[in-house]
Formats: sequence, C-alpha cells, structure tokens
Amino acid sequence: MRNRIKVFRKTKYAFLPKKGSTHAVGWDIRSDLSGLALIEYEKSIKNTSFDEFLHDFSILIKPKEVKVIPTGLCVELKPDMEMDIKPRSGLFSREGLLAVGTIDPDYRGEIGIMIINLGDRDVEIHHGERLAQAVIRKVYNNDDLFLEVDDFSLLTPTERGEKGFGSTGKK
Repeated sequence: MRNRIKVFRKTKYAFLPKKGSTHAVGWDIRSDLSGLALIEYEKSIKNTSFDEFLHDFSILIKPKEVKVIPTGLCVELKPDMEMDIKPRSGLFSREGLLAVGTIDPDYRGEIGIMIINLGDRDVEIHHGERLAQAVIRKVYNNDDLFLEVDDFSLLTPTERGEKGFGSTGKK
C-alpha cells in the first residue's frame, strides 16, 4: 500500500511541497506570506493589484531573531509518521537561517516554519521562498515504548559505552 499524506492549502497562494530532485529526501516547503501581505495591502494606497503587491512583499528577520513563517499548509499524517522540518543547506550556509520543527501526526493546524537568523545581517524573506525541507519519518508511537529498568547493568553494554560528544573522533 502506498503512503499518501493529505495536504490542504489554506490560501490559493500556498505552495504544495515539492522535491528538488528525484532522490531528494526532503520536500521543499515555501513561505505563504499572503495573510501578512493582505493586512499591509489593506492599509496601503491601492495603485496595484494584490497579486503584484504580494510578489514584492517581504518580511525581515534580524540577526538572532526567531520568527514563525506561515506556509498556508495543513497536513494529515498517518499515526506512525512525523514531519521533521529541517533547514535548507544553502540558506543555512549563505544566510545563517536555521529552520527547525516537528509536525506530529495529530496536528491539523497550519504548518509554521520556525526560523532563527544565526547570521550577522538582516535577511529578507519573500512570498513563495523555499525556506525548509520536510522529511517524513516513520515513528514508533506506542504508549508503552519505554521499558524502565531499575539497574544500569540491565542496559546491554556496547563498545562506546558512556563516552559522549566527540568520542567517536573526527576521522
């Protein structure tokens, strides 16, 4: 049986997730700034259509600032799925924008992309910009997943043991 995810566009301006290449693991998620733009458009002198206004509309993320960027998308994931929101490598390496998040299978609201600007300059976000990748993962979601043990020796020993961060080396 083929896994399918239902997607609802809250606005006609929202973009469906799309893969950047055949073997890409992540589905590109784009911003939908139409709701924010409409508020500004209604305050403005309307010498252009809303579609033209939206095309030029952007928001600013200042250094060290966190914003939740709307996507206009709602999804229905199967109970054994999660949507892992990951940064796009180019945006992170060039601009310092880090996108993160988890969409749980029982969430039905609009997906918002949490972004922090780790760079040292303002970054402009435009409507329809590819901001993040959504990676769909299988999850083990049963309530009795964790089995508590009352003695550390009941955990199966491994070669790594308790060696933590950096213990496996760089090379």
